[in-house]
Amino acid sequence: MRVMHRSEFKTMPWPNGQGVAHEVFHMVEDGRTVWRISLAEVVGDCVFSAFDGMKRSTTVVSGAGMDLAHAGGEILLRPLEPVTWDGALPLTGELLDGAVENFNVIWDAARMDVEVRVCGVSEARAGDVVFVLGGEVAGVGRHGVVWCDGVLEGDGEVVLVRAMEG
Repeated sequence: MRVMHRSEFKTMPWPNGQGVAHEVFHMVEDGRTVWRISLAEVVGDCVFSAFDGMKRSTTVVSGAGMDLAHAGGEILLRPLEPVTWDGALPLTGELLDGAVENFNVIWDAARMDVEVRVCGVSEARAGDVVFVLGGEVAGVGRHGVVWCDGVLEGDGEVVLVRAMEG
């Protein structure tokens, strides 16, 4: 089992320069992202970075949420409700009531599929990645990450990320 505290995340500017992300994990093969997990701080209305050829899931983990507008409509991001969409979609985000933190998973859908959901830690199994929302899991507190290699101890609520072959 591998654990990562929030203080260990790698902080970097967004590709579009309008915010910062705290990268948890980034797998690259042949010069292309296979999948990436990060926590983004959104402090103002902004344009979302596009990720051509990728799928994207976002879960608001703190704050009231935001609305994402695109030519075909809206994507509503609400607390603890993972939403998945085409990463190439051009989006403009509007905060509902102040800053938010978004837990993001981006992946190459041609290579793999990913399931993202909010649940209790007891639903995690070997191979899953869990982002701790509350409580403590394997010695990691709020906003820490655990790569599960078996049964996890703890009673926390988590964002569970389960990667599967595409």
